[in-house]
Amino acid sequence: MLYEQTFLDRADLQKFQMFAAIKDTNVQTYTINTLSQHLDLSYQQGYNILQELFRDLTVLTKHPEKMKRKQISLLVDIDITVDDYHLYLLQHAIAFQFVDYIVQANHPSTDKFCRAHYISRSTLVRKTSALRNLLKRYQLKLSFSDLGFAGQESRIRLFLFAFYWIGYHGVDWPFKVLDEQKIVQEYTALPSAKKNPVDILEEVLFWAISRVRISGNHFVDGAAPFDKIFDEYSPFQYPVYTKEMFPAYDTRFMKSENDFFYFQQNRTITFLPTDATSDAFIRYLSDKKTVTTDFTKRLLAFLNAHVRPDSDFDVYHEHELVLNLARIALNNEFLGGDFMHIVDYYQPEGLPYTETKLYHTLQTFIAGLPDTPAYRRFLGKNAGFLRIIHYLLAPYLRYFSETPVVQVKLVYLGHDLLNRRLVNFLDDLSVVDLLPDDAPCQEADLVITSVDNEAAIRAAAPSDFKGEVATWIIDDDDSAIFQLYMLIRRLYLGKTASARSSETGTFKW
Repeated sequence: MLYEQTFLDRADLQKFQMFAAIKDTNVQTYTINTLSQHLDLSYQQGYNILQELFRDLTVLTKHPEKMKRKQISLLVDIDITVDDYHLYLLQHAIAFQFVDYIVQANHPSTDKFCRAHYISRSTLVRKTSALRNLLKRYQLKLSFSDLGFAGQESRIRLFLFAFYWIGYHGVDWPFKVLDEQKIVQEYTALPSAKKNPVDILEEVLFWAISRVRISGNHFVDGAAPFDKIFDEYSPFQYPVYTKEMFPAYDTRFMKSENDFFYFQQNRTITFLPTDATSDAFIRYLSDKKTVTTDFTKRLLAFLNAHVRPDSDFDVYHEHELVLNLARIALNNEFLGGDFMHIVDYYQPEGLPYTETKLYHTLQTFIAGLPDTPAYRRFLGKNAGFLRIIHYLLAPYLRYFSETPVVQVKLVYLGHDLLNRRLVNFLDDLSVVDLLPDDAPCQEADLVITSVDNEAAIRAAAPSDFKGEVATWIIDDDDSAIFQLYMLIRRLYLGKTASARSSETGTFKW
């Protein structure tokens, strides 16, 4: 919840966390006591936050009379979503309002903002400290004297896109000076307009941000790398911005702004199957002599060389993976190293990828890239994009020799329709290798049997078996699937930690 921690006060953050917990459809019932325990609060703290939450929702709901009953169960079914309440809290938060004010005010002034919100300048500085720290990570700065953002405009736009997308999330339209319907109509008329509804929402929002920034005389510079790559690519030559939109538009910036919009349309990682447009994009890119192309080819060759010898997996045939790796490289060539991703606002509780041997093998690959000015700019200060690459590789972990996988053997378990759900589940886990029927139990980390009696389990797992045994009942529910997943996850993390501790210092921290 880095986004909420950046823009919300602690009290509002706690209210949001409580409401999100209450609206969680996986939880059947909540009491003040269980809510407090869930949020690591005392009973009294939980009670106080809940009363504040009821007061907020009385203002928001279409049926405030219902809220007078103050029953937690009411909050599950009221006509307010988590996104609705999220935006409500943000629109009352000083740090969020301050960013929005900088973007939309005609002549923004720190003193004007402080007077309008009845706060001192020192209070404003304090309430934006988390925001300023976040911006600093991406070579951006918040200037209070000449109020605005300082730094590369392309990076500012990516920050603002994440800011408005996560904050509004389609609940409302952020911009007072732009008519949403008109912007949507103009966007859908573009030859490069997307068809997916979420893609449309994202790109319309990004286009609106760009148009607001252009109207304030904030232009993208440094688009030369993109223009160099795609100067002959016909789909990117259609003019996105016209004289009708900006009568006083300076033609010196026209090309850079057009390039930046096409860059945004083609920079985002997606997991949809490739189509004719994306195939043409990657074919064109692969023929260009750029850092993007060189890096992608080097990385694919490196990954292919680290595939397990007994696997027929070929990275070159994973078109979605190739396309997304190229997009990561294109981002870095255009922006010059680390920049803000929407994922940076979240703190996923996934596997600790930075502790895996594959991650450190990738670090070795990065260290061996050419030491040229172009590559130094491409890598940035700490090659932060490596984390994104490893996330992309997560579904393919079982294919790489550096990745320890959990060896699973099924014993006394019929390969019929009744157990198909279990087999499908195990097949879908990238950290599981399902052993053949004739493999000895000693090779397994986990033996799963459907016979729930001690003698059968002893027979399934010989006395010298060092792994674990799990019993699977045919009519086990989702809870059993989850428990099995947690067991496999624990075994995987144990093997990962063991593999790291046995290394001999090949990799640098």
